[in-house]
Amino acid sequence: MEPAPILDCSIAGGGIAGLSLAIRLSEMGFRTLVAERNQYPFHKVCGEYVSMESHAFLEGIGFPFGELLLPRVSRFLLTDPAGRQLKAALPLGGFGISRYRFDQELARIAREKGAILKEKCKVTDLSFDGGSFLLKSDHGSWPSRTCCSCLGKKSLVDIRWNRKPYRVTGWIAVKYHILGPFPADTVSLHLFPGGYCGLSPIEDGRFCLCYLTSQEALNACGNDIGILEEKRLGSNPHLREIFHSFQKVWAKPVTISGISFSRRNLIDNHVLMMGDAAAMITPLCGNGMSMAMHTAALGSILVRDFLEGRTTREQMEKAYRKGWLRNFRGRLRSGRALQAILDRPRLAASAIKLLDRFPGLAFRVIRGTHGKTF
Repeated sequence: MEPAPILDCSIAGGGIAGLSLAIRLSEMGFRTLVAERNQYPFHKVCGEYVSMESHAFLEGIGFPFGELLLPRVSRFLLTDPAGRQLKAALPLGGFGISRYRFDQELARIAREKGAILKEKCKVTDLSFDGGSFLLKSDHGSWPSRTCCSCLGKKSLVDIRWNRKPYRVTGWIAVKYHILGPFPADTVSLHLFPGGYCGLSPIEDGRFCLCYLTSQEALNACGNDIGILEEKRLGSNPHLREIFHSFQKVWAKPVTISGISFSRRNLIDNHVLMMGDAAAMITPLCGNGMSMAMHTAALGSILVRDFLEGRTTREQMEKAYRKGWLRNFRGRLRSGRALQAILDRPRLAASAIKLLDRFPGLAFRVIRGTHGKTF
């Protein structure tokens, strides 16, 4: 049996970054494979709000906005643990969509463009030798000329490579889909002791409620999510009202633990890292979903230039690192600075009072956590 022809690009992980990259490279005529451990569609922990900075990109790849009738978001609400509010307009605005629907649509487009999607396929290692890569999985191995990792927040490859700086922390995240009497044009962020909770509209009249807190906080509540939500989240009067007025779509939430916000290498073993594999952003950095698509848009151009012989591998890697830092380093800093302030109740209260008094300053702060259209 003859060996399979070498791929132009193998992509580990079929989330937003991986699928967006596969779509762009397939449009350019490159033989591209995506290995995804789950089967589409599936639910994922995510805030499920997409900034309009990525709207042109999505229109360009044929995303069916007209068919989906997604809610448009133009307003932002922030509350501190005591209930103080900050209301502001979002500089670009955005739309809401569940990861269940979003990833399903991107996977469909990727297949239509000619990408090879391997579902229920767990990546076990990525190796580089003699100028080519080998993506290894529990369902086979595939050689390729370039390789990108879009494996998300944490993966077996991270552990196998001992990626630095990779540090498992005590952060956990919980997500529900809910029904309730909430404004469909507003994304909100509510602080509570030890964490924050976001609420955003998605398709079909539903809302995504997703919160981040520490394992320590959960332990203090006897590892009972219900008690955590009542005692910790419910201490914020706005969250208490939300939890008393919503109806859960699912009996149990989707959860993830061991989340890290530490800085990570953008390239390891000549593999380009994209999406959360490159950097797990704080919820205050603007929009991770748009950032994932932006990294794919940036990476696809550089991979194309390498595959067509216009650049060397070293030049491609240097350009990717430089482009990534130019586009995302500033908003990551802004998000981390805001998180450091909002994690402290007194500072959070003072900041909300100041920003509420000076709307122009609030607009600038919010704008600093969002990117430009691409």
